[in-house]
Amino acid sequence: MTFRLYGNGDLWFQVERLTEPVRFAYASDFHLPPMSENVPARYQPAIQWWAREMGDPNTALGPVLDEITRFDVDFVFFGGDILDCFDLVTARHVREQCKQRGLRNWFQFGNHDIESWVMRFETHQFDADVRREKAEALFAIWDMTGSDYAFTIKGVGFISLDCPYHKITDGQWAGVLGADQVDWLERQIQGEDPVVVFHHVPLSLPTFEHRMRAIWNGKLATLKDDAATQRFRDLVADAPQVLGTFAGHTHMRSEDPIGCNWQFVTGAGHERQWRLVCISPEAAPKSMRVPGEPAVTD
Repeated sequence: MTFRLYGNGDLWFQVERLTEPVRFAYASDFHLPPMSENVPARYQPAIQWWAREMGDPNTALGPVLDEITRFDVDFVFFGGDILDCFDLVTARHVREQCKQRGLRNWFQFGNHDIESWVMRFETHQFDADVRREKAEALFAIWDMTGSDYAFTIKGVGFISLDCPYHKITDGQWAGVLGADQVDWLERQIQGEDPVVVFHHVPLSLPTFEHRMRAIWNGKLATLKDDAATQRFRDLVADAPQVLGTFAGHTHMRSEDPIGCNWQFVTGAGHERQWRLVCISPEAAPKSMRVPGEPAVTD
């Protein structure tokens, strides 16, 4: 397997034994503000502040989906923090926007999608019970079979891993994987088919950490450095069938090696950043977004 990284972040993986290409879009971190009419008035100033800070995310969703639609993708994967906080009206809106454009879609939770208004705008504290309750409501709206799940398109496996993000020490937050999740992942990648892994919170890697700390004011907003994360890193680093892993969360773009594989972190959807990805038996073209070659006529 070889891949080409384009200057805009698009990716082309060549897997010669495939019989047809798979094309998908990866987008995360739109941070869409709640659209419900019953949001308490006390939260409106905070909601409006964040909407201004993020450049009015509602104006980004439609144009990004329109752009994605142009490239005839098999699906779009929403990699978490699509919502700025839990809101059923906004969650339904995202699905409806995809449906209107004929875009098949899958979702993954970030830390914000399943935060209550109180958690998002007041306490900023993780609450496992609230997260569980909000997740159950989103399973139905986003047609998710669970927090962790897998699906296959045209011979390529896609794995979505949930990594709850919460405080682990004073001043330090991290995404957390469980040993059972890593066991499940190991079983999923036992075959020979190519696999892509999605995890909202990225791994801390040497080529990634210094930029992460610069953007996050010295903080390291990555997966917790523990035994489960180390095992996850080792699995994806050494598995030849893993094409790469995709993450968001940090609102910055980065491509970082993990052993023989790579982690691809994508910038924020509210800044209209997303990746076009193709997995194909054919070699990478000169451009993924413009067909053909720059020919000169006689």
